[in-house]
Amino acid sequence: MKHKRVWWLFVLLLLLMNIASWQRPRIATWLAKIAVQKAGADGLAAQRYIKLASLVWRQTPEVALAKARIARRANNGFDFSREMQRAKFLGLDSEILEREQLLSLAQSGKMSVAGEKLAELVQAPGGDEAQICEAYAIGYARLREFAKSLNLLEAWSKDHPQDARPLAWMGKIHAELQAVEPAEKAFSRSLTLDSKNAIAAQGLGSLLADLKRPQEAIAYFPAAVEDPQVGPDAVVGLATCLRVLSRLDESLQVLEKGLKRFPDDYRVLRALSDVFVEQGDYQKAVDLLSPMVQAGTTRREIRYSYATALRGIGKTEEASEHFEYALESAKRSNEANLLIPDAVEDKSNFELRYRIGEANLTLLQQLKRNDYSHVFHSVVTCQSVFNNGCCVSHAVDAVYTNSDLIQLQHFTFAATTTIAHNDIANAQLQSLDRNIQVVRKILRFKRAADGR
Repeated sequence: MKHKRVWWLFVLLLLLMNIASWQRPRIATWLAKIAVQKAGADGLAAQRYIKLASLVWRQTPEVALAKARIARRANNGFDFSREMQRAKFLGLDSEILEREQLLSLAQSGKMSVAGEKLAELVQAPGGDEAQICEAYAIGYARLREFAKSLNLLEAWSKDHPQDARPLAWMGKIHAELQAVEPAEKAFSRSLTLDSKNAIAAQGLGSLLADLKRPQEAIAYFPAAVEDPQVGPDAVVGLATCLRVLSRLDESLQVLEKGLKRFPDDYRVLRALSDVFVEQGDYQKAVDLLSPMVQAGTTRREIRYSYATALRGIGKTEEASEHFEYALESAKRSNEANLLIPDAVEDKSNFELRYRIGEANLTLLQQLKRNDYSHVFHSVVTCQSVFNNGCCVSHAVDAVYTNSDLIQLQHFTFAATTTIAHNDIANAQLQSLDRNIQVVRKILRFKRAADGR
């Protein structure tokens, strides 16, 4: 009797395994849909569901959509484009694809295209109300139209009072406006609703660090160090606070662990390099930064840190080249940044926007693949609400500025510029040389049109 029972249990197990095998695509789709929902609020949780769904069945369009959403929220334009292409290939609904593309445009501040679609998206959100509000709020903040951004966030918070996300973004905007008390209050309220909200945790930690309260700041950063969106800033913020408190060994451990999580992030690399330099271990700093420098990075922060390390090992001549690049880059960036407030105030001043783009254009030919790790947007976002420093390539800023300028002026290069703009926005890196030539032609045409 016992053997018979074991036999039937074995048969039942085989039957269940077969049923599960037949249902693998459906199970994977269910898991992937959860990942898509999670991707709008908790990137780490979304990644766990993505792994599960991929183990069950790899060819699921929803998995690609979830990955694209994580990449979009982390400002990773290259991965976003790749995953969106994959989702399209796997047959994801065209309406969902179009909505996600619009959210990407809105988040990157391209309101000339996305702005007019906001009302339409709100009327038919497809379950993505929070994603829509967040993307447009971020986009308006990047354009420094903070009133519009706050209005969206306040409406979102009013409709969903238990959602911590709008409060976290309100805190970011208040912090950017240097309104310390409202920022701290918004971050704290967000963390009361969700103690694991990475945006609020990183934001409050950075705010306290800026206020010279590193001991208090340390308590908040750990909740954000693994997050794909704000993790690098949290890692650097935590390590910096530990260094200020003379806890150098702990600071080093945080950065080394952060580098495993974000191996290509220039902020983490630079911070770790600076620690090595402080310890007098210049060769370690050189070895750490060499791969990025050899790949042709245009990040002046990396080039400056690399130059400092080279000087430490006695290679002063080689170091001077990188120091010169960093100083020239800073000069060009400062020239452009000084014009940004006027360009924001007077959006019809095309000549001013042209000068901003021209100031940045000299760096265009040094653009390399590794600089596509951040989202691309117009030049007026150089001083964005996210306070990531120069979070986009100067060269891409130049392309966007001139692209928008030519389109608004209705010059004959409008179509060509749009093609170049789309190529870069979609990270078609093989088109870079052609894009460089396009922008240079635009500038020559502009000068000719101005009689210069």
